Amino acid sequence: MSTPLANSMPPLLSAPALSRLHETAMPGGWESLCRPHGDAPVAWCAATSEWGVTVGIAWEARLDGALVEGTLQLRKGAQQSLTFRSAALVNKSVTLGWDGDSADQLGITFEPALGAAQAISAAGVTWTINCRSARPGAFAVVFKATGLDAPIVLKGNLT
Repeated sequence: MSTPLANSMPPLLSAPALSRLHETAMPGGWESLCRPHGDAPVAWCAATSEWGVTVGIAWEARLDGALVEGTLQLRKGAQQSLTFRSAALVNKSVTLGWDGDSADQLGITFEPALGAAQAISAAGVTWTINCRSARPGAFAVVFKATGLDAPIVLKGNLT
């Protein structure tokens, strides 16, 4: 005997159908979730919902207002602003970390400082980056936010 509620519910997806849906919704699979996706205007990252379900959330990074697609390119001798935004993370706490060639050795400073927690607003959260060095280098900036399953890693170069 079926009920009106049961009749209105969509059928459950089989494992192959879920796999196809997953590959369509998040190209590159789970291992690439916390990285930008080529020409996509935003990237996706995994988070666990309040019900314990892993979901994909959209995020973007902008350098001086321009969307960062792929690698973050900092300029020697320049002061730049890096903005991180995700509607799913509004009012959550986020920190910016660093990996790779030492920021101190590259002469790069941040305001607010690396590791300082900030709340994400609807407009995002912004760091001012001063690149005093004349030396090039490779690095990654690491966004850690409350509610994310893993940090978001954005590779970069100082040129």
